[in-house]
Amino acid sequence: MKWIGAPFVFLWKLWFYLGIAVAILLLYPFIFVTSLKPEWYPRFFVFARAWAWIVLIWTGLWPRAKWGERPDKKKVYIICANHTSMIDIMMTLALFPNCFLFIGKKELTKFPLFGYFYRKTNLLVDRSSLRSRRDVFDRAAVKIDEGIGVCIYPEGGVPKYEVDLAP
Repeated sequence: MKWIGAPFVFLWKLWFYLGIAVAILLLYPFIFVTSLKPEWYPRFFVFARAWAWIVLIWTGLWPRAKWGERPDKKKVYIICANHTSMIDIMMTLALFPNCFLFIGKKELTKFPLFGYFYRKTNLLVDRSSLRSRRDVFDRAAVKIDEGIGVCIYPEGGVPKYEVDLAP
């Protein structure tokens, strides 16, 4: 029975990746300029959030959050979230109001356009290198001291199997 839904899943993924590409191309001038200097990262973050909203709306998703306690816009946060789908990145960007960057795997720099911005605006880790895994936390501490939060998905990627999470 799984094969019945396979074409729809394929079409939705194709639409999702097309949305990512369209959003990057629409915002390209803004994200390119604001990614040139590290001190411009807060400006880049505004366009990263716009990118996330475009992709989510393009795919038919409207982000909403039920906050137990709203984040204080004057504070810096370390966001440690579950990573259960590709949408997690866009949802985190769209819903979390405070400026932050991602700690992410360096393999994602290989994607055209996206890889360039990903490399310039996030903290990358080579998961095969113990030194890189250790050093990324020192670099994260520097960013936190600069007033920029950090988001990490400790699973290191989207699992291949279905994950049930508590509400």
